Amino acid sequence: MTNPNKREVRYAAYVHFLDSSGDELTVGRAEVDVPARDSAQTRVPVPAGAVSVDLDYCEAEPDAQRVD
Repeated sequence: MTNPNKREVRYAAYVHFLDSSGDELTVGRAEVDVPARDSAQTRVPVPAGAVSVDLDYCEAEPDAQRVD
């Protein structure tokens, strides 16, 4: 995530966890503080209880959302 602002901002990243057919099993979310005019990375864990043999892959939303 990249923060173009003059101050630190908290962002939420979302990842969709899918089965082999492309059907969504669950959505994970993680928040991260991004320093002013800088970037940061975070890991979005699979939500507890959602891990199954059906989980095949994940897709991150392209844009993180600002958390106010």
